[in-house]
Amino acid sequence: MFFHPACGKIVVMALTSAKIKELAYEQGFVLAGIASAAAVEDLAADRLVEYINGEQNAGMGYLARNLEKRLDVTRLVDGARSVICCAVSYNNVNEDVNDELLYIARYARFGDYHNSIKRRLRKMVELIEQYCDSRPYTRVFVDTAPLLEKYYAVKAGLGWQGKNTLLLNKDYGSRLLLGEIVIDIELEYDEPVETGCGDCELCIRECPGGALLDGGKLDCKKCISYHTIESKELIPDDIAEQIGNRIFGCDSCQDICPYNINAKLNTDPEFMDRFVGISKGELATMSEKEFVNRFGDTPILRAGLARLKMIAGI
Repeated sequence: MFFHPACGKIVVMALTSAKIKELAYEQGFVLAGIASAAAVEDLAADRLVEYINGEQNAGMGYLARNLEKRLDVTRLVDGARSVICCAVSYNNVNEDVNDELLYIARYARFGDYHNSIKRRLRKMVELIEQYCDSRPYTRVFVDTAPLLEKYYAVKAGLGWQGKNTLLLNKDYGSRLLLGEIVIDIELEYDEPVETGCGDCELCIRECPGGALLDGGKLDCKKCISYHTIESKELIPDDIAEQIGNRIFGCDSCQDICPYNINAKLNTDPEFMDRFVGISKGELATMSEKEFVNRFGDTPILRAGLARLKMIAGI
């Protein structure tokens, strides 16, 4: 039995937290957990405000917008009671053996995960509705709304936030992509897991720009991924010196992590690598049409051909 605020009464449902996780695994998610849609705890809220006030979000001004919704999911979704957190793995075999290839971040080597994960979450919603006496109110999110994904994933027991600032799971490492269903039903919630980083600081020392700070903080102004993916401005000289052959993203903090080195490999065809990079010569002669034909359904499209060429020094 659960209290359903839409009808203001106790309703009998066959839906359980265990059933929701079963549905998630059937849709190909490797991790699933459920957290309360309670407002963000004071310590986490203070850290976010400190992060923004310190301008460590660099040019990502959108992180400062809708702050009240980021800190309270009930302001984002009316009647929110639970956050169903799911994750897929993209931990594929490392085939980066050709140093002449320009580097593309691992998460961008296949179709845009936003579309893939949303499709799976929406299918889950359809199935969840079949277990409810009355239709619940739900909203699906994948990385594009003011929802603190990693915060709720930690609360849902999917892992902990590592010193590389990413969600880390003892079996799947940090090469995970997240998606959420916010629902107006109170469910049985999972417990957070213990942090597993210990005294390890390999990721902090490996970061080329020195962007990873003590306390699990990230200064985006020093982050190669920020400058090659998010930013549209000229890359500062001190960052450009550290970029090397990277043109879209940087995985150094993940590649060095012991949890990633020992993580289970991805078996999901939808998140298998289509490519591992591109040669400078091929990029130099590529037309806009060729660029869209090859990368139009991947995250690389957002950078645009002109910026990729600029980063590559073409």
